[in-house]
Amino acid sequence: MTKHDDELARFYEDSAHLRPAGPPVRKVRSRRALESHVPVRFSAETVAMARLLAAEEGITVSSWIRRLVAREIAVRMPTVTTADATVAWSWTEPPKPPSVTTTSAAELEPTAA
Repeated sequence: MTKHDDELARFYEDSAHLRPAGPPVRKVRSRRALESHVPVRFSAETVAMARLLAAEEGITVSSWIRRLVAREIAVRMPTVTTADATVAWSWTEPPKPPSVTTTSAAELEPTAA
């Protein structure tokens, strides 16, 4: 334990410090609740790569997939007009450019032994 941990432990030993400081605070979701479920199956390799990419961004695979779908919709359908309103699709951060690896045809062909 660090010195800070020891101080906190002593602070909370006093029962006066264990009472709630105010009314309970309800956590408000910053995004709309998910409304529909779509079962999708991927190969094991695709899931493994999606996990790596999602982990790099610190998000779940599900969030990563939802964000990719939203980006694709935004690219293909930048605005959607309904009887009530025109909606522009957006996301919280701009899409990252894909990393590209170039391989020559010679590298792909098997070598003679």
